[in-house]
Amino acid sequence: MIVPVGDHGGLLERLRSTRAAGEVPLVADSRWPQAQRDAVIAAAAAAAPPAGAAWAALRSGSCGSPKVVLRRA
Repeated sequence: MIVPVGDHGGLLERLRSTRAAGEVPLVADSRWPQAQRDAVIAAAAAAAPPAGAAWAALRSGSCGSPKVVLRRA
């Protein structure tokens, strides 16, 4: 599961605990408008992370909707 985490205090600890739980962290910017945040959460929920995925990044979606990109450690 990909888990959006906020970018406020304690980020590194939340990233570590998300990874320790076997989930894939995706850092979300707290300045995003609600519609963008909702689109990112929907994209993350629809993604199926492969085994070994370590973290997720977000492409801006300049050609359409935002896209989640998975990376390995």
